[in-house]
Amino acid sequence: MGIAKRCENLGVVIYEILHALGMYHEYSRRDRDKYITIIEENIIPEHEIQFRKVDDYEGKPYGIHYDYGSAMHYERAVENIKNRTTIVTKKQTLYKINGTNYIF
Repeated sequence: MGIAKRCENLGVVIYEILHALGMYHEYSRRDRDKYITIIEENIIPEHEIQFRKVDDYEGKPYGIHYDYGSAMHYERAVENIKNRTTIVTKKQTLYKINGTNYIF
């Protein structure tokens, strides 16, 4: 058994550990529409589940600010069709910093 090449990145390791601990993607927050726009037509159909919002039963933001640079936030062009953008920030000054690639 071995580790996939993509998992040799510290950011990916942290991301997968946080998933194992029960963390959701940052953009799964129920209040995400205040901060980002998901361009659904650019998402690979089999990966649409990755972009669903969690409901109040599964998790609440509890007044915590949206974290564009979270290890649990994909970059803007992920799970996409033909390298098209899937996540757009509402604050254009933050357009290039969202996602784990910014941190690691």
